[in-house]
Amino acid sequence: MSGKLGLVVYGDAQASVIADVLNALPAVTGRATVAYVDAGAVKRDAVPRCDILLEQTPGEPGTPDGTPAAASVHVRFPELKLGTLWPFNCVNPFNRPDPPGFPHGRFPHGDSFLLSCLAQGVPRADALRLYAGPWNPSWPDLDALFTGETERLTALDAQNDVPIGATILEQFRTRRLFLAPHSPSDVLLSQLITQLLARAFPGEPAIAQADVPGVFSRLGSRDCFGGFALPIHPGVARYARLTWYDPNARYTYFDREQLTARTYYERFIDDALANGAGAKASPERTSIG
Repeated sequence: MSGKLGLVVYGDAQASVIADVLNALPAVTGRATVAYVDAGAVKRDAVPRCDILLEQTPGEPGTPDGTPAAASVHVRFPELKLGTLWPFNCVNPFNRPDPPGFPHGRFPHGDSFLLSCLAQGVPRADALRLYAGPWNPSWPDLDALFTGETERLTALDAQNDVPIGATILEQFRTRRLFLAPHSPSDVLLSQLITQLLARAFPGEPAIAQADVPGVFSRLGSRDCFGGFALPIHPGVARYARLTWYDPNARYTYFDREQLTARTYYERFIDDALANGAGAKASPERTSIG
């Protein structure tokens, strides 16, 4: 329709969800035509010209490569991530693609402590008992990790246009803002989109007050990135004083099952053993019977 503004959302899968939500808001679509541009397919300096550009920047402080096309309104926001709630998260060298059900493998997230146990031939039951015990001095320094995360989010706020880092720091203890390190909940995405609209359409209260949470509720009962959730270690929950944490919670496993943390890690160990972890240990040391 003539007279509409051209609005481009540029970034990764998080940006794609943002574009979908904007396209579901009549207040927005009445004023603009919303398009998503995949940062994985289009370089920053090849973003189409538009009236409003919502540009996702990297989740680490720094200057992105290239210069995007000129836009009357250019709003920068960072990739949403929070790694400190999962300090053992690492690359899983024993994850294997298993198509068609698991094209990216059954356990794309590794766990550095459990993998270390398997490398030393520690039986599954013993590894899980150690894992559930008090925080070990040899484990990651939570003070240092959370201080570093605070500094990262503060630096991102200084170089972007929406203070979403401050929002995360203010709320992550009382609201579940992430389901996995790079998987924001709808609660956080909703707040980010509200901030983006306020910056993209200044002085337009009908858009600034659009019912973003209502769009998410209409999209379905689970979070947009809720197809997989990674358990949080109870020691981390205690340290971070997560008021929403439930030690008996079940975590979504690829939209297939709801697993307790223990069941998830039992299967993680079994899968790693089946794919070569602890291969040098004697059979009795790797027994899971």
